[in-house]
Amino acid sequence: MSDSTVSVIARIRPSRGLTSNDVLNLDGEDSILVNSQRYTFTRCLGPEARQDTVFEVAGRGISDAALGGYNCTLFAYGQTGSGKTHTIYGPNDGKDPTQQGLLPRTLEYVFSQMRTKEESSGGRLKYSVKVSFLEVGWTFRSYNISQIALLV
Repeated sequence: MSDSTVSVIARIRPSRGLTSNDVLNLDGEDSILVNSQRYTFTRCLGPEARQDTVFEVAGRGISDAALGGYNCTLFAYGQTGSGKTHTIYGPNDGKDPTQQGLLPRTLEYVFSQMRTKEESSGGRLKYSVKVSFLEVGWTFRSYNISQIALLV
């Protein structure tokens, strides 16, 4: 995570056999080309990015900031099918821990760090944690399409 107060990280999900990668390409670590138009972000992750890499880029810095006493927000936004749920949660079955998303990795990291710091302080350090998780969804009944947007 950069030193700025807001980081915008773009993740390109695998194309699922579609030809979108002909139109959408990474251009370095901070840019995406869409039909030769460049869009710049704090960081960009390609379709090959693993979940642990996403955590290192998007989750660890914000977790450390929260442990330092800052209020932090992790926000996922995108159109239906863009990979928000996979990025935030990981797969539904939970069988492969390497596929855990940002939410379980971030919580595991924060509570592990808190436990370590409290133990090493000899009881002088205590954390108070307040976590909110909001998932907003809507349904278009006329087309029988259900959409979900995740806010963390």
